[in-house]
Amino acid sequence: MDSFINELTQKNEFCYDLAKTFIQADIPLHKLRNPSVVTFLEKYCKTKVPSEGTTVRKKLDSICEALLLKLKEKLKNKKLWVSIDETTDSARRYVCNIVGGEMEAEAGAGYLLDVQYLEKTNNQRLASAL
Repeated sequence: MDSFINELTQKNEFCYDLAKTFIQADIPLHKLRNPSVVTFLEKYCKTKVPSEGTTVRKKLDSICEALLLKLKEKLKNKKLWVSIDETTDSARRYVCNIVGGEMEAEAGAGYLLDVQYLEKTNNQRLASAL
C-alpha cells in the first residue's frame, strides 16, 4: 500500500511540475498532444506523460493560485499601471483583457491579470470588469 501511495504522490507531483513548467514557459498545454513531445518527455523523465485534457488541467487552479500569490507579493507596495482592452476572438466572442504591471519596470514587463468574456461591449461593461 505504501508503494502505491508513493507512486501516486510522485505522479501528482510530476503533473503539477509539468503543468507549472509549461505555463511559466508560455508553452500551451495542448502541446502535450504532440507525439514528439510525449515521446521525448517519457523517454527522459521515465514516466508516463498525462494527457493535457485530464490530469494536467486539474492542477491549473493550484498553480494559478500560487503564481498569483507570488505576483501579489512581488508587486506589493509598488506603483502599478492597469490597462483594460476589449477585442473579439476568432469565435466572435467579446473578450475583455485586463493587464497590469509595475510602473518602474522595463517596457513590456506586464502581466495578463484577467480575461473575461462579455455578452456585448460598451464602456459600462468594461468599467464593471475592473
